[in-house]
Order: sequence, then structure tokens, then C-alpha cells
Amino acid sequence: MAETNDKFRQACIQRKQQSGDDMTGYMPPSHQMEVSFSPEFRQRALEAARKRLISEHPEWTGADLEDPERNTDLRNAMYDAVRCRLGSMYCHQRQSATQTAAAPATVTAAQGAQGWSPQDGQPFPAQEEDDLPF
Repeated sequence: MAETNDKFRQACIQRKQQSGDDMTGYMPPSHQMEVSFSPEFRQRALEAARKRLISEHPEWTGADLEDPERNTDLRNAMYDAVRCRLGSMYCHQRQSATQTAAAPATVTAAQGAQGWSPQDGQPFPAQEEDDLPF
């Protein structure tokens, strides 16, 4: 799990605004979660991804274009093919009282109702002994 940077969060906000979605209460993702693999497995997966991507993109044929160190498009596509993203995580933020309630709730007492008062000075009524283990 890794924290997202401010540039990514701003891009999420701009994308949501451009699509015309409601921004009320929207929070961009604060963390990204990914699966990590062993270096050996990752190297084999990157090589398999490179072969597949070169066969899918005939414009990347040639000594320079087949080298991931020189072809940034190929290198980025290889890492995207191997990356296993689990999802996004959002930090919980409490909403202020003005956001959670539009108007304060009012409660009126029922007519003739009396408040509770302890009996015999005890906060709870006396209970019979029972044989329960708890």
C-alpha cells in the first residue's frame, strides 16, 4: 500500500468535475494497493509481457524499439501489464455538523410521561441469582 501524491488526487478531482458528477462529499483516493511479486517472478513476467507487446505492436520492431531501456512506451506498457492493482483506499474523514444534518432534530415529551428514577437508591433493580457461567 502506498500513499497517492497530490498530483494524482488533483487529477481525480478534475476528472470528476469534467464528467459533471456531484462533488458533494467526494474525497479522492489517499492510498493505492498493489500486490508485490518476487524479483524472479517479476523478471519472467516482464519478459513475457515484452514478447507479447512487441507482437501486438508491429511499429515497435527494430533493435532500438525492442529494448525497454530505449523505448519508454514499451517499458511503461510492460510494467502496466505486470502490475496487479487491488484498488484504492480512502481515509475516513468526519463531516462537520453542518454537512451531516440539514436541520436539528426536535423531540417533544409525551404528555403525562415521567422521568426514570432509581428505586431504593439502587441504579438497577435487584435480580435473582442464576446459574449462568457469565
